[in-house]
Amino acid sequence: DPQNPWSHNNRGLVLIQLGRDQDALDAFARSIALNPRNPQAYFNRARLLDGRGRSEEALADYTASVRLAPCFGEALVMRARLLGRLERMDEAVADYRAHATCHPFEVEALAEFAAAELRVAREHGDDVALAAAQMRFDELTVRFPANADVLRLRGHARAQGHDFQGALEDADLAIG
Repeated sequence: DPQNPWSHNNRGLVLIQLGRDQDALDAFARSIALNPRNPQAYFNRARLLDGRGRSEEALADYTASVRLAPCFGEALVMRARLLGRLERMDEAVADYRAHATCHPFEVEALAEFAAAELRVAREHGDDVALAAAQMRFDELTVRFPANADVLRLRGHARAQGHDFQGALEDADLAIG
């Protein structure tokens, strides 16, 4: 059905797999034109654009997706990661916080949230925020013991803070 937005969205996903990026972008655009309230079409187009280095366009589509579905977990995390790459860490932390509110058991995103909070606290020289972010990691290791994602990201954060012994301990625990 040429008027079914989901058909165009699905076609776009297949076109990505075939390496036909422009055709995929056109399919997502058609899906959005048929149903501008579909967060999935914006998200799929954003992922394609993000993967091709078209950051500002991707950010606009991730934002549209989140605006339409505020608890769309993948969109929040992907936008947070993109904002981090764009060095917009305060905004990235806000997205991770929104994600944590909607999805409190998604471990990798929670660990990324804690790492982003640590980075912002260090950038701002805020010792109180730094301690709070470190406590978030400690809480995650209690809630999700021996989780490799938490340990890997906590170790990375510790190394950035020059706690190399702690980073090594986390790496050893993550390896098992």
